Amino acid sequence: MTVTAGGIDMKQTRQFALVMVVVTLVLGSVVFAGFESQRQQTIERERVETQETARIVAERIDYMLEERTRQVRIAAKDPSMRAFGTDEQRRALQDFMNETEFDTAAIIAENGSKVDIRGVGQDTRHSLVGRDYSQRDYVQHALDGEVYVTDPFVADSGKQIVVISAPIRADDGEVVGVFGASIVLNDEAFFSNIQRFDTDTQSVFVSADGNHLYEGTERFNRSITATETVDSTGWTVRVERSREPLESELESNLGSFLLKEGVVLFVVIVLGGVGAWTYQTHLKQARRLLAGFDELEEGNYDYDAALGGSEEWRRIDDGFTDLREALADRERELRRERDRFAALFENVPDPAVIYVTEDDGAVVEQVNPAFEAEFGYDPGEAVGASLVELLSPVDDDPLPVGDGSTAMEVQCETASETADFLVRSATLGGDGDPATGCLICTNITEQKRRERELARQNERLDEFASVVSHDLRGPLTIARGNAELARDDDEYLDDVLAALERMERLVDEILELARQGRTVGETTEVSLRRTATLAWGNLDTAGADLDIVEDVDFYADDGRVGGLFENLFRNAVEHGALDADARSDEDAAPAVAATDGAVAEEAPDGADTPGLTVEVGLLDDGDGFYVEDDGVGLPDEEYDRLFEHGYTTNPDGTGFGLAIVESIADAHGWEVRACDGTAGGARFEFRGVRFE
Repeated sequence: MTVTAGGIDMKQTRQFALVMVVVTLVLGSVVFAGFESQRQQTIERERVETQETARIVAERIDYMLEERTRQVRIAAKDPSMRAFGTDEQRRALQDFMNETEFDTAAIIAENGSKVDIRGVGQDTRHSLVGRDYSQRDYVQHALDGEVYVTDPFVADSGKQIVVISAPIRADDGEVVGVFGASIVLNDEAFFSNIQRFDTDTQSVFVSADGNHLYEGTERFNRSITATETVDSTGWTVRVERSREPLESELESNLGSFLLKEGVVLFVVIVLGGVGAWTYQTHLKQARRLLAGFDELEEGNYDYDAALGGSEEWRRIDDGFTDLREALADRERELRRERDRFAALFENVPDPAVIYVTEDDGAVVEQVNPAFEAEFGYDPGEAVGASLVELLSPVDDDPLPVGDGSTAMEVQCETASETADFLVRSATLGGDGDPATGCLICTNITEQKRRERELARQNERLDEFASVVSHDLRGPLTIARGNAELARDDDEYLDDVLAALERMERLVDEILELARQGRTVGETTEVSLRRTATLAWGNLDTAGADLDIVEDVDFYADDGRVGGLFENLFRNAVEHGALDADARSDEDAAPAVAATDGAVAEEAPDGADTPGLTVEVGLLDDGDGFYVEDDGVGLPDEEYDRLFEHGYTTNPDGTGFGLAIVESIADAHGWEVRACDGTAGGARFEFRGVRFE
């Protein structure tokens, strides 16, 4: 708008006047439309309230009829009602009348004759008893086994009534009569619950098939009408509400409404004039500037605000242009960075996941194809899931989430196995913001297996070196010394042979121990009874007995688990080869592996183990199996060293038998423990066994 010394330009004045006229007309229309809308809303409110009143009245009538029907149904089941013509039946009928609000009650026999009636005078009663009612519809329905409510009809008394009937049944369920009770509709007592809806501005009417059952006291020239139907009978409920109070209210509201709208109109006209001037000078420019910022927010960096006018607006326009170009350059650079990162993320060979840290933990936002293949998840399953639940770290191992650039080794459950991963973490937010991050999981399972196997091989090499440097040297020295003496006396040759035999067995067991260090190959289902029996048959049992308590299939390397049982059985049997005095002597060496810490020597030729029994069975908790004997048992001080390589208290022992047993158990992933047996002997328990 142009401002001159003389005031507003005439052209602008005419434009402003035209705008004001338009605004006045619009506001006038708005005022009228507003009043009409309020008027229609008020009328509609009255209609809704009238309809709601009709619904409530219909529901109340329906409830009253349902309650009366329930009373008739219960009374018909009273055994006294079928004692026709007796005092008991008459008392029951009178009690019903005393306890309910029915006008009459009657009993009709199976042949349709009326047996008794209450609620009428004595003369009327005598005239009605014995009359045939078999053709009445409520009698026929009841004899057919129905509880029935009649339509309103005019009785012999001239009153309009409704009859509710129900069948009277014998003990076997057969219908033997009818119980009926009537309600006089002309009597206001039945409709007393709806009389409160009759006021000086509202009337209620109830009719059935054109017959008026109840009529309100007021009539209105102009009214709002609503109807509802009683569900159980089909009666029509009509509610009429006078329009006079409503129209008085609308007339009263009109004056107040026009006054308020007039004030608003005046204020709007004044503000419109001020607004027109403001719009011409500043508001239009501000809107274009705000529109420009909206475009920038939407990513449209080609928008030109084109702010002209004063010098201040031109400087603002130059600043907006500089900002738009800078944002466009930054957006292009960010897009290039995102494309490079997306390509790297999708094609990295290791499983990768992008997560967002929330209050209840890290949530997966994206996974790459390598992650889907390794862990067996579809993108739809992974996105939105908990990172910890998705990776399933074993033993609740922590994940390097939100710790900047870190790495740690974690065991996780993949789609096919429990695997070792080197998990590297990096935050993706700016300034070290840990809200968004990326995990790259490198599978190092094979590397860890090689490390563990290498460690086991080193241990076995150390054991070999120890044995070769010490244990083999002793038997060889004995053999050499006795061989020298054998030149003069042949009796020393026995010692030479024994030493050489022990040396041979020592070499065999050392080699066996070295082989047991490897993990087992493919396992199959094997029978506990069959495996133990075959192992027992491979030994010289020297008169001992094998007792297999129960049989079960379990998963193991068939060949190697047989060696486990052979070493345990040999240990027990060779202890049983000691003479009876040694077994009963408290100072004698302990039974089975207690004297040896390993497998003892084979029983001497002709030796016997009278009474020795070796038992094989399942543990009570079902987690594995046990092998035990009834020998002299194990001393407590031997438990800690029992499975050590080369440990023995028997001069003729090798010290490797139980070490082999432990090695086979470890290769299967089992836990072996030595303890006292139930009969005082030695007991070996194996846990973690996988059964069928």
